[in-house]
Amino acid sequence: MSGARWGGGGRLFQAYNGITDLVIDHNTAFQDGPIIMAEGKPHRGFIYRNNLTPHNDYGIQGTGTGSGERTLNKYFPGAVVEKNVIIANPYASHYPANNFSSPSLGTVGFVDYGRADYRLSDSSPYKRAGSDGKDIGVDFEALSAALAEAAARDLNPGCVRKKNG
Repeated sequence: MSGARWGGGGRLFQAYNGITDLVIDHNTAFQDGPIIMAEGKPHRGFIYRNNLTPHNDYGIQGTGTGSGERTLNKYFPGAVVEKNVIIANPYASHYPANNFSSPSLGTVGFVDYGRADYRLSDSSPYKRAGSDGKDIGVDFEALSAALAEAAARDLNPGCVRKKNG
């Protein structure tokens, strides 16, 4: 999510006007704006866990509030925010304690960040550190399997494929 490339603020997620039971779990992203931008009525039943993202300037932010727990308390009362890796977070103490702060992309322990292999290496401190015992961030093997299954099943019924031969 790049504000410079696609326009807008480069936000990863937006929550406006009282969403109920929103779960954001096991994502890996490299947005250039806030992780979450919130405003409006409070959001109930919010869970944000096992995600791997950069903090950037504002991290989890709400209109009129500071980053982290100030926003969580106002816009996401009772939220579960745990086992996330927030990269280059200058305000780690402003977030719930059960999260991780990696100083830089280079310290996360990707298999090969330079070649866009964002799986966690065996030496990554976040390997099998999720709330469910899995790697924090995307389960790339499960994602690949799901994409292959979707392609094999042609899950888009409105799509007509031209068959050769």
